Amino acid sequence: MIRNSLLIFALSLLFHFVLAQEETFFTEKAKILTNQIADSYQPPSMDIGDPEKYYWPKAMSRFEKYGLQDSIANAYIEAMKNNSPFHFTLVGMARLMLKYPEAPAIKKNKELLLLKVFERSDSYNAWTSEGTENHISMARTSGYLFAQEALNYPEKFPEAQQRLAQMKDWISYWSKRIYQVGNGEWHSGIYETYNLIGWLNLYDFAKDRQVKAMARAVLDFYTTEIALYFSYGIPGGAEMRGSGILSNNNNASTYLAWLWFGDTNHFTMELEGNQYIQCMHAITSTYQPHSLIVKLAQKDFDSPTFYLTSRPTYLLGQPSFVKIPFYTGKNFTLGSQISGYGGWTGASYQIINWKLVTPSDETGLPHQVSGNGLFWQNYEGKTRDPFTQYAQHENTLAQITLVPDSAEMIYEKMESMAIDWNEDWKEDFLMRFPADRDKNVYHKPEEVNFENTSYINLPEQASFEKVNNYYLVSLSDIYLFIYPVASKTAFDREQISGRIIIKNEAKRNQMCGFIIRAYDQQFFENKQSAVTYLQKSTFSKEDYILRLTGNKKAFAFQFSVAGEFLEPLYDWGYGTIERHTQITSPPFYGPAWPSGNGYGRVPEIVFDNEKWKFTENWPIMEGPNASLVDEVLTINFDDEIYQVDYSQGVPDFQ
Repeated sequence: MIRNSLLIFALSLLFHFVLAQEETFFTEKAKILTNQIADSYQPPSMDIGDPEKYYWPKAMSRFEKYGLQDSIANAYIEAMKNNSPFHFTLVGMARLMLKYPEAPAIKKNKELLLLKVFERSDSYNAWTSEGTENHISMARTSGYLFAQEALNYPEKFPEAQQRLAQMKDWISYWSKRIYQVGNGEWHSGIYETYNLIGWLNLYDFAKDRQVKAMARAVLDFYTTEIALYFSYGIPGGAEMRGSGILSNNNNASTYLAWLWFGDTNHFTMELEGNQYIQCMHAITSTYQPHSLIVKLAQKDFDSPTFYLTSRPTYLLGQPSFVKIPFYTGKNFTLGSQISGYGGWTGASYQIINWKLVTPSDETGLPHQVSGNGLFWQNYEGKTRDPFTQYAQHENTLAQITLVPDSAEMIYEKMESMAIDWNEDWKEDFLMRFPADRDKNVYHKPEEVNFENTSYINLPEQASFEKVNNYYLVSLSDIYLFIYPVASKTAFDREQISGRIIIKNEAKRNQMCGFIIRAYDQQFFENKQSAVTYLQKSTFSKEDYILRLTGNKKAFAFQFSVAGEFLEPLYDWGYGTIERHTQITSPPFYGPAWPSGNGYGRVPEIVFDNEKWKFTENWPIMEGPNASLVDEVLTINFDDEIYQVDYSQGVPDFQ
C-alpha cells in the first residue's frame, strides 16, 4: 500500500514537472518573440491597405517590454487613429484597447477609435461584414467588444446595446455550430491563427460569462485541431487553406503551434517575414490550451494511431462534406482530404490535399512529402486538382489522376459558369453594399495544364531502390513503398532545387498516379526484409479500379469518373439582397454545377474487404485520444479526461 502511494506521488510529481517544463518553454519562447518583435521587427509602410495588421502586434510587444508610456507604440496609434478599420485591424485594436486602456494614445483617442468602428457601413463593417471565415471571426468578435465598450458612451453610440445583442446571437450560433459540424476553413496553415485570435479577445475581455465560456469552447476546439495535426514543429496533414510544403514554415499558424506546443525553448523555424508577429495575441492572452491538448500535440503514443475527422462546407453548411483521415506512426504523420470540392476556381487553390511529415536526420525542420495532378501547374502539393482523386486508409494513400478527352471543353464550360456566378454574386452584393464596386468572387487561374500527369514531391535526401516495378524510398527513419499506376515514370531533379519530383504519365482517359504506403523502418528487421516485403506485393488495374494485395492488408481503389462537385462559397454566394448577421447557406447560394461523366470527385476504396464510402457522414473527430461527437469534445490519456460538453445552450467544462 505504501509502495503504491509512493508510486502515485512520484507520478504526480513527474506530471507537475512536465507541466512546469511546458510552461517554462512557453514563457521562454514568449520572451524571445516579444523581444524580437519589439526591437528587431520592422513593419512595412503605413501607406499599404492594412498597416495595422503589422503595427498593432508590434505595439503590443512594445507595451509588454517597455510599458504603457512607450513612445513608439503610442506614436503608431496616433499616426493611424483616423484609419477606417476592418477585420485584421479590428482584432488588433480590440486587444490594444482592452489590454492597455491606460496607454496615453488609447486613453486619449478611445472615443475616436470607437467612432471609426461604428461609422463604417460597407462590407468591412464589424457587424454584417462578409468575406472568408477568418474575416468574419475577426470582425464579429471585435464588433462585440467594441459594442461592449461603447455602452459607456450611450449618447454617442445609441445603437451599442443592439449591436452587442446581435453579436452575442452570432457568437452563440457560430460557437455551437462548430461543435455540431466543425469549421469550414479547417486546419488552415495560413489562416488558423486569424480564425482564433478574435476568440482569444472574447475569452480575455468579454464581461458576459456566457460569451467567455463560448469563446473558451471555440478555443479548445481550435487548439485541439492544431494539436492533433502538429507534426514535429509544423502543421501536418491536409489543409483547407495552406501555402504548400515548400513555404509553410513561416506561416502564422506554424509559429503559433510552436509557441503553444513546441517542446523546446527555441523555434525550429527562423523568425523571418512578418507572420510570427501574430503570436503576440496568444502571448498577451490568459488562455492556455489544456495540458491534455498539449499532450495530444506531443504524440507520445504507444502505437500507431488513426483518426477519422470531417468538416462541413463553407458557412458551416453541409456536414461531413470533407473527410480528413490522419495517421501517426512513430516517425511520421500522414494525412489527407477527400471531398467533393471541384478545383475550378481560386476558391480551392490553397487546399493541401495530402502531406507526409517526418523528422529530418539533421536538427531543424522536418521533411515533407506531397503530390497532386498538374492542372494548376503547382508542385507544392497545393490546389484541388479537378482531375485528381485521393483516398487514404491508415498508412496507405492513393493519388490518382485521370484527365478525360473532353478536359478542355469541360474547363471552358466551368469558366463560363464561374463568370456568370461572379456577375450574379456581384449584382446581389452591390444591393447590400453599393459602395464596394471593386469586389469579385471568381478568381481565374492564370494558366492551366491538361497533361495527364501525376507527381510526388520529395526532399533530395530521399533514396530510391527499384523493386520489380515499384520503388522503395528511404527517408530518415521511414520507408515509403511507392506503386506507380501507369507504366511511364520519370524523375525530375531540376524542377525545384533540393527536391525530387516523381512523375507518372498516361494517355488521356487513363489512370496515372501512385499508391503510397508509409512504414517506420523499425517495423522491419532490416532493409532487405523491407525489400522482401515489397516484392510480395501484387498490383493490378482494370477499367477504373486499382488493386494492391500482399503485405497482409488488401487495398482497392475505384476512380469515380461520374459524380458531382461544389466550389467553396469562398467569399459567400449569391441569392440574397439583405445583410445578415447569421451567415448561413441558404440564403447564400452557389451555381447549380453540372454532374455526370467527367465531374466525379469522391472515389471509393475497399480495405481488407471492408468498403469505405467517403460520401457517408463521419464524426467531426474520432480517434483513440481525441473525439468530438454529439457536441462533446473529449481529450483522454490514461485515466485523465478533459471534456467540453456543448450539447446544451452554454458549454460545460469538465
